[in-house]
Amino acid sequence: MPIKDLGTAVSMLNRGTRACGRRLDFAHAPVQFSKGSEDAHYEPLRSLDIGDARLYLGLIDPIDGIEGALQRIEVAQRHRADFGLATACGWGRRPLGESVEDLLRLERDVVERVSAGAA
Repeated sequence: MPIKDLGTAVSMLNRGTRACGRRLDFAHAPVQFSKGSEDAHYEPLRSLDIGDARLYLGLIDPIDGIEGALQRIEVAQRHRADFGLATACGWGRRPLGESVEDLLRLERDVVERVSAGAA
């Protein structure tokens, strides 16, 4: 079942942050790629309350590469200015023909484009 928006992730992160009983350094939220270009998907990020923890959004995917990631980054930035970049579900979900090195290259290329002001 597709993820409607980031509401469930935000709710879980907010509750988990309050309940964990220690400092939280980072948090990850996956993004539903079929909804990744829709503002409504990211709207719940406005109510994210994870203290000083760094949020990483799963915006990078080998299927649509750099351009897809840049599009999702642009939309997400309208709802939360500060976040790190990640894949949606870690490194395990990638096309069978692609290696971890391919994914690392893609992540590096996306970050370089963002750093250069492409997003």
